[in-house]
Amino acid sequence: MIFHATIINDINGIWYVNSFFLIVIAGLLIAGTLFLLWETRRLKVDNRRLHNMSELDRRIAKENNAILFDAELNDGSVSCNAQFREIFGTDLTLENLLNGDALYCEDRIKYYHMLQRSIHGESIQNKELRFCTRNGNYIWFSVWMASIVDSNGKAVRIEGKMIDINKYKQRTAELLLSAQTDSMTGLLNRRETECVIRRSLSVPGVHAVLIADIDNLKALNDTLGHSQGDYAIKLVAETLRRQFRCSDTVGRIGGDEFMVFLPCIGREDILCRLISELQQNIHKIYVGKQFEYPVHCSIGASLSRKGDRFDDLYQRADNSLYRAKRTGKDGAVIDS
Repeated sequence: MIFHATIINDINGIWYVNSFFLIVIAGLLIAGTLFLLWETRRLKVDNRRLHNMSELDRRIAKENNAILFDAELNDGSVSCNAQFREIFGTDLTLENLLNGDALYCEDRIKYYHMLQRSIHGESIQNKELRFCTRNGNYIWFSVWMASIVDSNGKAVRIEGKMIDINKYKQRTAELLLSAQTDSMTGLLNRRETECVIRRSLSVPGVHAVLIADIDNLKALNDTLGHSQGDYAIKLVAETLRRQFRCSDTVGRIGGDEFMVFLPCIGREDILCRLISELQQNIHKIYVGKQFEYPVHCSIGASLSRKGDRFDDLYQRADNSLYRAKRTGKDGAVIDS
């Protein structure tokens, strides 16, 4: 009897285990079926939404000169609207679409990533890219791409829209430039000059800061008028701009004060030579109706030391400028 009861218990245990696994498997099958039904419905909704969007975009495009294009991924056929041909002077081909031939070189990687995501069925992509138009000019466009997928989630068509945002980008650049530059001279303003130098000091090497101050600008304004004083400021600014490398930072930090940052200058003798050349060029500046009034600058400079921050470098250059002013002006002092 004991043996018989043990067999019955074992059979019951196996039945319970098998029943549990059957219930789990059935639950997974039901969950999978529901997910597939939900995913199919979502794809249909997305495709319907994208189709409706594309129809709306086509109506809007006619009113706003937007460029529209689409590509059938199964047969490789592409089409575009009249605006595309008008702006680029040619019809869109599959090769053009895939290679991005008209793209500005720096924007091609962004475009390729965007295109690959669309080809792999990712939803809506948007990038701001520059394209070369029929007249050879590069124009900013906001480019949109949307994938149309089948019931298996595979992309079968790409629809795209390009909107000319060149005026917006130009205006944004102008506002940014205005916020960063001095309106009189076009040099960087004090805040931006300091920001650039602070970032640049993280680069290893011996750097230099130079501060140039126009001597006797108040007397010049009182004698010749503020228009001639402003003219002197502009001429000194232009001299500084021409004197130094593109990698150097030149800014106007006050009414008559300018700052120059020379990254990785290396040695003091190089700095001395550059300051001497700068003084010679400034000595060529004359203002006044008969160009009878010479313009001079006092210069203070400092070379960076290990662990220097901007404030350290600036303070030593400013102290050097003060010593140059105190010893008779039109001179230069370097704190190395």
